[in-house]
Amino acid sequence: MALFSRADADTWRALYQRYLTAKPEIVSGLTSTPPSLSKEFAGEDAIDRYRFQFQSARSWVDESFQSFEMRYFFASCGLHGAFAPDDALGANFAWLFAAAVQDVGVSIVKGGMHHVFPRACRRA
Repeated sequence: MALFSRADADTWRALYQRYLTAKPEIVSGLTSTPPSLSKEFAGEDAIDRYRFQFQSARSWVDESFQSFEMRYFFASCGLHGAFAPDDALGANFAWLFAAAVQDVGVSIVKGGMHHVFPRACRRA
């Protein structure tokens, strides 16, 4: 990233650290009841967090990154979730996707995705 923009590399380091800090809450949120709105809006950064949840990938990358290369890269991460650049929720998904890939990598199923489930679970 620093080859394109040292500032963008620094920005990503901060965003990735934000992911690592939030990771336990993110994982917990996948298997628990959503918090009440009063709890979700508690804290000084609540409005910024809420705004980010609904922000488009395009507006997020334009605000966050200087180089076109990094803007294109991070905006394209939203495409993995079928988010067009101007779709609401695209920024949050793009950030989570890029951070999770950096955190745990990408698994490739030998022989293709149809090998994920046992033969008995597949349709005939």
